[in-house]
Amino acid sequence: LPTNHSRTPSNADLYRMSAVQTFDISDSQVTIGVIGDANSGKSTLQNALLRESLLPAAATSCTSILTHVTLVADSAPVLRTDHREVTGASEVRQEIGRLNDAVRSGPGAGRVADVGVCSPPRESLQALADRTVKIIDVPGHNETLNAAAQDCFRVVARLSDVLVVVIKYDAVNTESTKRVLDLVESNAPHVLAPTASSSKLIFVISQCDSVWSGLDEDGRDGLQLVQDLKNSFRRFLRKSRFPAAESAPIAAVSALNVIEGGAELDWRQLEEFLLETHTNRSALRSEVKLHRAQAIIDIMQSELTALAETYPERAREVMQEQAQGEVENEETNRRFWRNVAILHCGYGADARGRLDGCRSLGH
Repeated sequence: LPTNHSRTPSNADLYRMSAVQTFDISDSQVTIGVIGDANSGKSTLQNALLRESLLPAAATSCTSILTHVTLVADSAPVLRTDHREVTGASEVRQEIGRLNDAVRSGPGAGRVADVGVCSPPRESLQALADRTVKIIDVPGHNETLNAAAQDCFRVVARLSDVLVVVIKYDAVNTESTKRVLDLVESNAPHVLAPTASSSKLIFVISQCDSVWSGLDEDGRDGLQLVQDLKNSFRRFLRKSRFPAAESAPIAAVSALNVIEGGAELDWRQLEEFLLETHTNRSALRSEVKLHRAQAIIDIMQSELTALAETYPERAREVMQEQAQGEVENEETNRRFWRNVAILHCGYGADARGRLDGCRSLGH
């Protein structure tokens, strides 16, 4: 708000202050969007990044709200909406669950709500706990119970500085994953642009603990199976002609194992990606801003080019319309003053003569 206390804050001022407080908005923040199909393990992945699990995770679609998680050094998680505040891990989990249920089947069904959460990260990510990193939990783009979730996917993809794309282990070569790639390419070109700092995109193959099942029959080492899975996805990226097919890092993880203290697989790679994002956040945000500005310039240039091609013809049409309008106005004025003269001189058998006399007198 302005420092001039003599001015009453406007509604816009109050709304901005409320948004800043609720979602912990900061110009220095880097926003990381976690996107993917429904049931791909996005929420479980984010729970593994936090000191305590806060986001609902289940075998069925359970995310219908946008949760903006700012990483902080505070001891207890805090959830804020535009009308209330909840403190404590258990209370935050309960409130997020309640909001999801309300949006999914209550009076607010068919929309997507936003909530802000401040939470400490896991111990190995304490360097991120300075309020400069925000992670957004997004409903799956193929969420069938809430059509508005599909729009949220597009909006978050466009507004995030960095994207974590979560692909379930058994969907690396599917048409659904191809749709996710297409949506990223069309809605988040800024994360695919060449970068001078660090990558703005990482693929995470999730729930890889399931890959280890059946090892007795296969006889191969579990780590080799996971590597084969990553290689298969890289080939799929190439086949799909995805712009970052060669450069985008791929990490295979089991977030549930990480939460429970089990095998981490490529979890450290994901953490290093986040730590590097935090270190290079200023450069990343500058690159994203420049890319968006260039996109606006390109759009305007395209519009100007189209206008330049159509302008001469349209200009002739306008000039012809203007000339025709002047002719019509002149004729209208002539008729008007003729009628005025007739009325002024009066009617009768010699009206024509009187009109001529009026003209000679200058009427």
